[in-house]
Amino acid sequence: MSNWLEEALFLLGGPVSPLYSAFMRLRRRLYETGFLDAFYPGIPVISIGNILLGGTGKTPLVEEVVKWALERGMRPAVLTRGYKGTVGQGPKELIEKDKIIMGPWEAGDEPYMLALRLIDWCSHHGVPQDPMIIVGSNRVASAKLAKKKGADLIVLDDGFQHLHLKRDIDILLFPYDIDPSAQRVFPGGRLREPLDAARHAHIVVVSKLPDMSSSQHLAFFKGLFPGKECCPMAFIPESLIPLSDEGSAEGLELLEGKRVVAFCGIGHPQSFKKMILGLGCNLVDMRIFGDHHFYADKELLEVRRWSREKKADMILTTEKDLVKLGFLASSSNLQADDLQNENGIYAIRLKVEVDPHLFSLMAGYLHI
Repeated sequence: MSNWLEEALFLLGGPVSPLYSAFMRLRRRLYETGFLDAFYPGIPVISIGNILLGGTGKTPLVEEVVKWALERGMRPAVLTRGYKGTVGQGPKELIEKDKIIMGPWEAGDEPYMLALRLIDWCSHHGVPQDPMIIVGSNRVASAKLAKKKGADLIVLDDGFQHLHLKRDIDILLFPYDIDPSAQRVFPGGRLREPLDAARHAHIVVVSKLPDMSSSQHLAFFKGLFPGKECCPMAFIPESLIPLSDEGSAEGLELLEGKRVVAFCGIGHPQSFKKMILGLGCNLVDMRIFGDHHFYADKELLEVRRWSREKKADMILTTEKDLVKLGFLASSSNLQADDLQNENGIYAIRLKVEVDPHLFSLMAGYLHI
């Protein structure tokens, strides 16, 4: 969605924001007082969520928390609703015997990418059990299934507003380059609920930092949420992954001096654009699709035609988008080589760095 259209919609929704804010405050209060019941599955629950609409880096943090738990010999289960997938209430396991049994159209793009990355990580680290990812909007049913399957820890993806499932730790993410105090509550702005709901979080993670030394950004959020533990998380461009061979990687120096076009379907596309502009290439044009967009054959052929019109040397996208393109190529009349052509499609792979203090805090809260 373009910025002007988003702003126009927020302007129209502004008068409704106070009503929505009051409703969200009342809802939290009803759960706080016990008037509305919340289910506890009998095993620890770590919720990773946000207040802002759009991408904040939840899925990469879910991945890092799962790896941390696996390294400690735990059996974590990720509960995800599979946004824009077709599973519905579920619950449905995404992985069986090291195989992903649903595509991104069914499971949702982020759970599918998470499954790919965790299977690869477990294989390289000698973890004998399949990663456990359970998809479905009914988180209570998913939690019951996770416990039945032997999970001893639940990682609740996008769980801050999902109050029907009790949690031991609430982790709240904010992108470093957005001032949440300057936002209004939906539908008049990008806040899912009033900002004072952040008092319920145990830990605030300042995400998408360009490096771990951005102390001024961390100081801003510490001032915004006094008394809260604030931990940085950086997204650092690491390599280029070609669509024609997703198992390989190229160095970022391949971008130096190149004319590139870019496209993406993510919640915060400006952060992707900002990243590209810092990689030494010439960004000549960019196309933005809706968050979690599922591409059709004709759209990808159009992207290739567009890149030729712009005389681009390369086409850049995100890793989340590339996963869907690879699946599209394998399940349609298109071939990855058709999409690759002379001006190839590449995803920028990010290295995620998380402050080790975050994991110390989690261990303390869980008494492990």
